[in-house]
Amino acid sequence: MIERENREIRRREKVIQIFPNTESIIRLIGAVLQDDHNDWSVGHRIFDMKEYYDKLSSIQSNLLKIKAA
Repeated sequence: MIERENREIRRREKVIQIFPNTESIIRLIGAVLQDDHNDWSVGHRIFDMKEYYDKLSSIQSNLLKIKAA
């Protein structure tokens, strides 16, 4: 994941080629990270934690029933 971010920053850096100051580099990196963060926060999740916790609680309740019997 970090390597993908680094590749995206390098790709955009090659387009700009010359940065006038350090702040412009920081703005570019911040923009890339913010854009990807927005994509990740609203994107499709492959693994849904709610479903995991529902199944976990079901398994735990079944284990308690078995121990009580």
